[in-house]
Parts: sequence; structure tokens; C-alpha cells
Amino acid sequence: MANKDDKSGEAKKSGKKLAHGAEPSHRNFRLRLARYKGLGEAIGSYVREKSKEIKKFRLLDVGAGSGRSMRFIEAEGVADLIDFHGLDIKQRRLDSIYNSKKWRLFQGDIQKQSPFESAYFDILICEQVLEHLNSPSNALDEIARVLKPGGLLVLGVPTFPWGISHLRKLYVAVTMNWFGIHRAHVQTFDLQAIKRLVSKRFNISASYGFRIISGGLVSPLEDFLWWYKFNRWLGRTVPFLCTEVQILAIRKI
Repeated sequence: MANKDDKSGEAKKSGKKLAHGAEPSHRNFRLRLARYKGLGEAIGSYVREKSKEIKKFRLLDVGAGSGRSMRFIEAEGVADLIDFHGLDIKQRRLDSIYNSKKWRLFQGDIQKQSPFESAYFDILICEQVLEHLNSPSNALDEIARVLKPGGLLVLGVPTFPWGISHLRKLYVAVTMNWFGIHRAHVQTFDLQAIKRLVSKRFNISASYGFRIISGGLVSPLEDFLWWYKFNRWLGRTVPFLCTEVQILAIRKI
């Protein structure tokens, strides 16, 4: 397993910094990676709490992509207690995933039946996926099927303030139906909408936002811990104003 020294060496070779102690980046506390820092913290806490009951945790990352989730879970010091499984609709992403030898990888669509047994996983990650899907409800049905009762779901989506979200839905529908313009984000969520969708199958234990303003002219501030902490505080205080939210939920028994 990669350790912090390995990652520091990776960062130095690339001429970059080590964002949140986990991933080479151009900023120490890059806000676009804050959701993965939050994800790592949530899973680390859950694993430490349940480690007396579960000796080896099964984790599925839906939309595993580059494998970032593992980097940030490693930074929490609990990766050795986890069997990592990754599902992605595109094989080329799985072919270049971080630390591939530590993953069990599958190509597939979470909107359809996945190749896993029911109640197989202790932890499931679905980060920045639902907004790309035509049927997020079907995806959550399948996620609920493969997650054990009492298991942890970490789910994140981009969000808009209420009102703006409705205008964006209208804009996306008009541009697609009238002009044939297809967008990567086919779904639009506000905080309450995504919470309603998740709560049909899960008990929500926490929800918080990330980033109201980031990058651009304020990008240099992302080298400072105080700026990162300020943004995390904003994310907990006014999550409905943030550009992305993360929900922690427990599979209903």
C-alpha cells in the first residue's frame, strides 16, 4: 500500500504539492479535492468505530474513476482493513486507476443490476455520479440492494440553491429537446431534492457542503489551512449555498 512518504515522492517528481496529505496537486488544500478529504474522514471514522465487529470491510466505489477515494482513505490509516472494489461504466478509467493491484475492478452500469450479491458491501461510495445518470432512482435502488443493512453510504453531487436549480432544469430540458444539446450533467439537484431521494432508502446521518467560491483569483488561498477550515465551516453552516454536497447515510434495516 502506498504510504505518505511514497505520495510525497510522487508529488516531488511531478513538481506539485501534496493536497490534504493525499494527492499531488498545485495547492496544499485544493478545495476541489475537499470532498475526497471529507469522504476519507467519514470512512476512517466508520471503520474505526466498527472494527471490533468487522475484521475486513468490503467497499465499493461506484464510478471509481482514477481511484482517488483510495488515496484519501489511505491518508486516514484504515486502508489495510478494507477490500476495495471499483465499478465504472468506462473500462479506460479502470485501466489507469491508482494502485490498481489493491482493487477488484468491474465494468458496469449501476442503473442496472450489478455483478454483486445482495447485502455484500459494508461501505459504498457514490461520489459525483448521480448527476450523470438518466435514472438516479434506479441507481440508488441497486446501491441499496448491494449494501448491507446498517452499512455506510457516502454520496456526493453538485448542487444549486433552490430556485436556481429549477431554472437550470428548465434550461437543460430546452437545450436538449429543442436544440439537441446533450450535457454531461443530465440531472440537477438542490440540497433538499437529493436528501429526499436518498432518504427513501437510507437514514441520513449527516449532510454538508463544499465550496461556495474556489479557484480563479482566490486559488492562492488554497495553500492555507485557515482558508480550507473556513470553507469547511461554511459547508456545514450553509450547505444549500455550496456548489457540491456530501451525504452520509446508513442503509435502512
